[in-house]
Amino acid sequence: MVRRLAIFAVVAIAGLVAACADDDADVPIGRPPATLAELTGAWQAAPLRLDPLMWGTIENACRRDIEFPAGAHALHVDVRGGGVAIVRMTGAQSGTCYALQITATGQVNGAGPGARSEAAEHWVIPAGTTLGPVEQQTVEGGDLKVTGRSVQGPVGAGIQTVIVQPLGQPQIAATVMNGWFSAWWPVALPQNQQGAPLAPGPVRIQGFDANGQLVNEIRG
Repeated sequence: MVRRLAIFAVVAIAGLVAACADDDADVPIGRPPATLAELTGAWQAAPLRLDPLMWGTIENACRRDIEFPAGAHALHVDVRGGGVAIVRMTGAQSGTCYALQITATGQVNGAGPGARSEAAEHWVIPAGTTLGPVEQQTVEGGDLKVTGRSVQGPVGAGIQTVIVQPLGQPQIAATVMNGWFSAWWPVALPQNQQGAPLAPGPVRIQGFDANGQLVNEIRG
């Protein structure tokens, strides 16, 4: 399968506050770091946590795969089994590795498409209960053992939990980290007569505050 690399210009996102993401990974807490067996095992509706070593391995793999400069670093990583990692990069350049492969030996390889900016990004966390705009992508390519779809986008400091509800699929708890959310789910990718994936179905995305109150809802 031919991999795709999109190059895009960085645009300003309205409603941002001057709170820059640190170089240190702000990883989800509340459970121990995932084992390699969990990262490469069955898909899970809740995100897994990474230890610093695997975080760095995934970050470096994304940097190599999309040819990010040394000044770019991982803002956000979503892992939930299936041998898949989704990475949002920021810094000297910004962009996303939409699907990296985590192997049974602990290596991380390029797999799916990705996107990279032409300019530096000084990422700031959106204010309040901002949610979106949402980007949808496919999870496929390389030696991945699964196919699927993903959603991701900015999330405000006032939202602690994001729940993704794809049509006909179970609810998914997104990874929420450093003003960004993302999630993916395994699904077959039907194609048109030209071999391109058909447009994704509707996705409901809900944001909840620290008290569990619904504060924003959008359709992706």
